[in-house]
Amino acid sequence: MSLGGSYQGTIQLVGLPDTVLPSTLYTITFTSNSTTAVRGGYELTCLDGLNVKCGTLAAGSGTNLTTSGGKQYVRQSSAKNYSAGKATWVFNWTSPATAAGDSIKFYGSSLLANGNGGTSGDNAITLAKKVILAKPTATFDAILESKVSVFPIPAKDILNVTVDASITNATINIFDMNGKEIYNNSLSEKNQIDISNYNGGTYIVKINSKEGTLSKKILINK
Repeated sequence: MSLGGSYQGTIQLVGLPDTVLPSTLYTITFTSNSTTAVRGGYELTCLDGLNVKCGTLAAGSGTNLTTSGGKQYVRQSSAKNYSAGKATWVFNWTSPATAAGDSIKFYGSSLLANGNGGTSGDNAITLAKKVILAKPTATFDAILESKVSVFPIPAKDILNVTVDASITNATINIFDMNGKEIYNNSLSEKNQIDISNYNGGTYIVKINSKEGTLSKKILINK
């Protein structure tokens, strides 16, 4: 869409990892970046491989929801002025348990405006971001759930991980909610992981072994 403007900019979805877990809540910040535009707004939807609604959007700070043609859209409840080249809005999205074609795609747009109260001289930029839905591991989870313990939850300085002796070649990975790996190591039967330098918040712990894979969401309090 173009309204005659020539503003340049980019869109980021902060808090949305490249691989998402099934049936998981993500708090996402829509960031419109422009060093030239004065005022901005946005709209976003999420579709699966059949171009139908994927997961569930929920309004957050400065946003509201609308539905059209069976699809959900989250958008600004009011436009914002750019500050230090950014305008941001927050919304929530709960991933689906499954997705048609194993495809999840976010389509977003942001209006870059001159703030004169009209549309002349404004223009829009767009985003299409595909993410991967992690394969369900229910069978493996059932095996490992009773043989792996991660505690305490919430944790503060030390995270304990115990692994039954029957579990072989176990490793651990810890990811923040942006999907960035911040820790990995092999596991013995009893393990203590120093998390004293981690920021407070939600993390994903993934245990891999020959017997399967187990993912757990943990909370670190500071």
